[in-house]
Amino acid sequence: MIRINLLPRERVRRPAVAPRLLVGLAFVVVAAALVLATLALNLPNARVRGEIDDVNARIEELKPKVAEVEALQRQIAEARRKEQLLRQLEGHAASAGADTVRLETNRSLTEAIALYRKAGYREVEAFNSEAYAHHWFEKRL
Repeated sequence: MIRINLLPRERVRRPAVAPRLLVGLAFVVVAAALVLATLALNLPNARVRGEIDDVNARIEELKPKVAEVEALQRQIAEARRKEQLLRQLEGHAASAGADTVRLETNRSLTEAIALYRKAGYREVEAFNSEAYAHHWFEKRL
């Protein structure tokens, strides 16, 4: 028996190459867009990081100056404490009935000499024979 098929033969459709190429091209475009987006986002971040580095460098430059200011503040606070202590001593002397305060100091104690002069003490003649005293001061209360 011989069979004869008079109907046209059905074609098997194979996917064309073009859609595969389009999918590949779309993938490349998406990947390129992601890379460009990442670069675009990293560019401002890089600028900010650069600015942060500049600020940190400036802070490092200022640290010695900040330390100097802090040291100066400590010196000022210490001088104020000394002035306050001297005023308290004068107050105790006054409350004890004294009308004059006398003190002496060594010539090497220049801060003390400056403190006494600033507080209104005037230099007077030696009123004792202290071997290590070179300056004698007096203040009327």
